[in-house]
Amino acid sequence: MIVELDGSQHGTDNAMAYDAERTKFLEGRGYLVLRFWNGEIMNNLDEVAEFILAECMKRFRPPPRSDG
Repeated sequence: MIVELDGSQHGTDNAMAYDAERTKFLEGRGYLVLRFWNGEIMNNLDEVAEFILAECMKRFRPPPRSDG
């Protein structure tokens, strides 16, 4: 999982195109890319953290039990 925090410089057409290509590249290698605007972090940190945790939990697989 990759968490990216984007500032206003990511709002330009060129930056958005670059970010989309980069995300496609990373997802093609099996990564989940989560992007958040800096304002989301500053104003809704708890919600962002809960979202990231929920995404982690979706992917968590406990090790197999050995009832030996």
